[in-house]
Amino acid sequence: MSISAWLELIASGLITGGIYALVALGLNLQYGLMRILNIAHGEFLMVGATSRGWRRVRWAFLRC
Repeated sequence: MSISAWLELIASGLITGGIYALVALGLNLQYGLMRILNIAHGEFLMVGATSRGWRRVRWAFLRC
């Protein structure tokens, strides 16, 4: 593997780990405040990821 592939793999792992950390912190904060485990964070994560992907595709077509 080339060095650029390794750097891309490391960056991807750090970004994915950061997303998991933010989801875990959100669940921890919500449970700590309300003492109720709400699993709706996954829905908000998917809405955010879908909207970000949609905007990225749309903006890529506008730049061409």
